[in-house]
Amino acid sequence: MCCLLLDPLIQDKVLSRDIPVTHAYHDMNQYDKVKTRINPQNANPVVQETIRVAMQRLSKGGRANVTKLHILKTLFLAKNRLPDGNSVKRDLAYYWYMMGPYSEVADANLTKMVENGMVEPRITSKLETYRLAPDRELRPVTTSADLDAAKSEIGLVVKEFSNTSNAITETYETAPFKWYTTYRLEFKPKTGHHFRHILDGRESQYSEQDVLELLDDAVLDYPTDRAFRGHRAAFMDYAKMLNAFLRWDSYRTQKDMVMVLLDLCDTIWVVFAHGVRIHHHDSYYDNQVGAWETIYKQQLTNLDHTVRRQLVKFDEVVKDDVDIDRDTMDTIRHPEKYKFEPWVPSATTRDG
Repeated sequence: MCCLLLDPLIQDKVLSRDIPVTHAYHDMNQYDKVKTRINPQNANPVVQETIRVAMQRLSKGGRANVTKLHILKTLFLAKNRLPDGNSVKRDLAYYWYMMGPYSEVADANLTKMVENGMVEPRITSKLETYRLAPDRELRPVTTSADLDAAKSEIGLVVKEFSNTSNAITETYETAPFKWYTTYRLEFKPKTGHHFRHILDGRESQYSEQDVLELLDDAVLDYPTDRAFRGHRAAFMDYAKMLNAFLRWDSYRTQKDMVMVLLDLCDTIWVVFAHGVRIHHHDSYYDNQVGAWETIYKQQLTNLDHTVRRQLVKFDEVVKDDVDIDRDTMDTIRHPEKYKFEPWVPSATTRDG
């Protein structure tokens, strides 16, 4: 397993809970539990009022307890509908990250509201949710004309996207790259489902053909932005390895390699998301860009080394297998000679 250099907030979470580094943010629940530090004098009553309204509206929709993810996505969608001159739009500062748009500001103020007793957390082994303290549901934190406009938009967003998954899908429609949908919402979870079922000895609802088709889409939709050339090279090597592996008749018996490919699938997304926030963030975060660039460069170096090591190991795994055809073997041993060719389903597959 590769070890990535993470920013202090994530690293504290990893070290305190002994979570493997490459799995620190790979599922919604882990993301939902991360705590953001806040300096008391930086608490923003305007942001806290938007959080209160979002939670109050979401609760009226039948959700007495709401997730941080749903709160943050609701505020993001409402923020995007506000005119540029609205001060609340500036206060709700976001950047694109692991789970789409993320706001340290909103996250930190939610934490402050918990500390002040305005919000009550409910923590289980699987999820952390929040609800307003009973005496705070109808008590505004502060008021202003811009805030009234923002509160109106929050109400409209909740009416349209009271379901968390619908809110997430809608936010991804505004993503800076289509890869957020192709890789994060489609390829990554479905490939993970397929591989985890193999590891558990169960039949997955997604076949290797499904995964190969999703891989095709991920390859074809990879951003052409020059800032991601290094990451693109690492991903393409991974794609070649996964493409060859899934065409190997006995791949289901190679559980060690399945675990490697599953872990790399997650890590590739983590590194990509760290790169995206450098270029797609509100101006509030400009002073963090230098540190983000340092983290991303180290992560990218580690990812490249890891992928290259696994290509060598993959060669060792398959070299003695008599069932693997010569072309596939050559693809594994010399990926640099090959351009990735999207998988084309057979006539039988296309016809159902």
